[in-house]
Amino acid sequence: FKQKTAYEIPKRDWSSDVCSSDLADRKVTITLSDTNGTNVVVKDHTPTSTNYGTDHVAEALSAAISGSGPAGATYSATSIDSVVHITRASDFNITVEDDFGGTGAILIRSEIERFEDLPNSAPNDYIVKVSGAPESGVDDYYVKFATENGQSFARGLWQETIAPGLKYQYDFTTTPHILIRQSDGTFMFKKADGVTPGSGVPAGANYSAYKWSNRLVGDDTTNGSPSFVGLTISNIVLFKNRLGFLSDENIILSEASEFFNFWRTTVLDILDTDPIDVASSSPKIGKLKSGTVFNAELILFTDSSQLALRGGDILSPRSVALLPVGDYENYSDIQPVSSGLSVYFTYNRGNGFTGLREMVPQQNISGAYIVNTVSDLVPSYIVSKPSHIAASAQENMAAIVSNGDLYLYKFALRGDTIVQSAWFKYNFPDAASGGFAKVLWAEFVDMELYLLVSRSTSSIPVLEKIRLGNSITDASLVSGSNWTAHLDQRELKAAGTGTYDSATGLTTWNLAKPYSYISSKTAVYTTNGASLTVVSGTSYTLATDTAGTVVVRGDYSAVQVWIGCKYEMKYQFSQFWLQGKAGARGQSAMITGRYQLRNLSLSFEGTSYFKVKVATNGENNYEYDYSGIIVGTSVLNQIYLNRGVFRLPIYGRNTTTTVTLVNDTALPCKIIGGEIEAEYTDRATRYA
Repeated sequence: FKQKTAYEIPKRDWSSDVCSSDLADRKVTITLSDTNGTNVVVKDHTPTSTNYGTDHVAEALSAAISGSGPAGATYSATSIDSVVHITRASDFNITVEDDFGGTGAILIRSEIERFEDLPNSAPNDYIVKVSGAPESGVDDYYVKFATENGQSFARGLWQETIAPGLKYQYDFTTTPHILIRQSDGTFMFKKADGVTPGSGVPAGANYSAYKWSNRLVGDDTTNGSPSFVGLTISNIVLFKNRLGFLSDENIILSEASEFFNFWRTTVLDILDTDPIDVASSSPKIGKLKSGTVFNAELILFTDSSQLALRGGDILSPRSVALLPVGDYENYSDIQPVSSGLSVYFTYNRGNGFTGLREMVPQQNISGAYIVNTVSDLVPSYIVSKPSHIAASAQENMAAIVSNGDLYLYKFALRGDTIVQSAWFKYNFPDAASGGFAKVLWAEFVDMELYLLVSRSTSSIPVLEKIRLGNSITDASLVSGSNWTAHLDQRELKAAGTGTYDSATGLTTWNLAKPYSYISSKTAVYTTNGASLTVVSGTSYTLATDTAGTVVVRGDYSAVQVWIGCKYEMKYQFSQFWLQGKAGARGQSAMITGRYQLRNLSLSFEGTSYFKVKVATNGENNYEYDYSGIIVGTSVLNQIYLNRGVFRLPIYGRNTTTTVTLVNDTALPCKIIGGEIEAEYTDRATRYA
């Protein structure tokens, strides 16, 4: 059988594999000296036929060495099992010889070729480099001894560790910070250093897990720093349960399921879960700026190209590749967005305008993409460089925020083919200033569009939302409601939240922060659609975080109400023309005669109120109100939504008459069609 014996000094030890029956009369010699070769100490031991175990050899050598050496620089030696541990205050040289041709004892000075030669006993936290093949450093690794029960020198286990003196921790001030939603609903922005602040946190909060992991194994060759160290991180992505950083030309993905770790956890093997650090294989040089997950791939963007990160069913360092899939210039610092079968991204059209492109999978060719320009029909529509884009597969819609305005691209699908599309531009009036609010950001969440808006009444941006879809009501907020209160910045106030002053006969509510009362714009409606008389209000005060107020005439303190800002819905009909046959070309406007308008009939449904304004020759202005409210009858939380035809006179020539639909109330209206009654007098004969 074989036994192991190890002799060790600080950062040095030795071991042997010998047959115990051969140990008798075989001498083991240890030579110690100062680093300059002086003060040589030679200690040896020859086992006898009755006392030849390796533990006895180690014990005898330990006793002989301990206390030897020059004055003030003596050696200390201890042994356990077949291991000798030798220490001294100053460094020294050591050699080991034996009568087995140098194979009976092995000296380890912080390094060994084979892990199998390490002893089962050693000092706690003692580190040894296992060098492996001497011609290469890629198979080197380090192990640290952990004794049983944390004893200073005992039996234990060797565990993989990091090379001594190596940088192992990030600078937490320059790594990405984290925003934590705390258990009490507040948010905390902090360094990811694992420290739980002493204040500003709920009781029992523990943020020790939120820390960028240290390097625990290997060295700069086997477990080098992630490529983002020392460089700027341009963007952050999530892909296949990994957190990713875009930095320079590389994408660096964390360990699978461990978002805070970008180091290998072992250098003995390449694991499928190991972090990934890869650069593009494209001949084009470009810094990665943004990316989005699409079609089971991560599509990454440089200023002039698109690349796909691929890795098969299991994304691992062995299988990953970053391959080019497009060469289209784009605003790579504007985050692209995937929706349904498309990836949308913006680009510079020149002359101060922006265009929108979509990337879609190419049919019948796996991994290939084609790019379409969806803004070709409106090349000079989107002004300036955008700040954000978003998309909704549910609504078949893409949104672009640019220059404070919101642009929407809406399309209709038949199968996978777009059969119709349209562009819209939205300005959001800022009632307080008389100008327009500035849209900073937009995002779709389910059937709602969220906007971050800067308004003159608040020095901080406000998060607002628009509900999308058909047949929307407030039933989810107001029990039994059959309508939607059309108010901006609206808030539903529960019964009992208003304060009634019997002396003045007025009811007061606090407005949602940071909104302010705006004269002639702030409105209050009951859930039955009744408009209350607003008499005054106050503005929000940021310095003291004091809410604005609105005051109405009457006692409505026990009534549920909507409070918000009125806006005007307005639609102007295009100029009316009689259409006539125009040969093979179909129809065209008949412009040679006189087209005298008489009456307009509007078909509507789900409507409670609207107004029609008629202006004739810029002189005569008429207004016709339609109201579906039936006085004296109502159902709780409901209004009367009527359908029918509203007929009104116009009496004007088509070229000098404008007809405008207006609704400046919170009540709904839905116009589904219109019909003109008119007389046409032709001054010429049209030949087909």
